[in-house]
Amino acid sequence: MKTIEYAAIGDSLTAGYGVPAEKSFVSQYAKLLQKRMSCTVNTHNFGVSGATTKEIFEHVQGDSNIQGVLKQAHVISITAGGNDLIQGAKRFLSSESYWPLNRALASVRKHLKKLLRLIEDLKQGKPDHYVILLLELYNPVPEMDDARFFIQKFNSIIHSFQSESVQVVPAQQAFEARSASLLGPDYVHPNEDGYLLMAHAAASIRLSI
Repeated sequence: MKTIEYAAIGDSLTAGYGVPAEKSFVSQYAKLLQKRMSCTVNTHNFGVSGATTKEIFEHVQGDSNIQGVLKQAHVISITAGGNDLIQGAKRFLSSESYWPLNRALASVRKHLKKLLRLIEDLKQGKPDHYVILLLELYNPVPEMDDARFFIQKFNSIIHSFQSESVQVVPAQQAFEARSASLLGPDYVHPNEDGYLLMAHAAASIRLSI
């Protein structure tokens, strides 16, 4: 049976904040991947709750163990940017200026680009095919016009990285119809159903590995 190495990097959505480990996005996606590919999946979860895109990039850049895993990984998932927007939103509420949110988006673009380039450099010379799954951000407060606007701008940035090796996971679309029922007690992070929906959205991406 084929073995797939799966590495997950990112923030609390990767870490599985708020649910048991086996109910996290990463664990549930690995189970779906194993079933659909009829393979064994070795999972490596490097999620850090609260991390911004800059901190995620620096985490990977500074850890040779993570880099070693990424070199061998067939599938890499990334959740990043939510904390950038949350920090920007807090400054927006205190200043009533959109500048902090626009600055947050610029940081997301800059550090995701650096992260993807770092992964690409690590994969140089590796014969195995691989795919990076870059997840859209869902909107936990769809009733707010500003939230809808900036989530849309954020996801436009995510889609700008789509390539042969980078596939965008339509998490926002999956949450759109019933986001309130998919959130945990903090109304920000997914509940078990929300993480499962994210896993199914990731599993909808056809893999050529």
